[in-house]
Amino acid sequence: SVFIEEKIYSDPNRSNELGTKDAYAWDDGFGEVNKLSDNADFAPTDEIWVTKNILLEAIDIGEVASLHSFEQRFSQTRDIPEPSSLLLLSLGLFGLLARKSQH
Repeated sequence: SVFIEEKIYSDPNRSNELGTKDAYAWDDGFGEVNKLSDNADFAPTDEIWVTKNILLEAIDIGEVASLHSFEQRFSQTRDIPEPSSLLLLSLGLFGLLARKSQH
């Protein structure tokens, strides 16, 4: 069996948990149970701290537990104004400045 747990925190003291991710695969005796990927959604933040627990286990003598690959990805998006919104804002500010300089 293979089990990976990641906990994501917003501070180094691990006092504010943002999310937990679990990925696992094992044979429950009736067939394999697989959940080999997971994600955690949280609001964008400047920094994160992650703890990771990885368990590999082989039950019988002669069996081998192995982990062939492991990926960890974090993606954050922030709302950015559209270029047209910035253009309208710039034109509005330019108009206000031009009007103020005429008085």
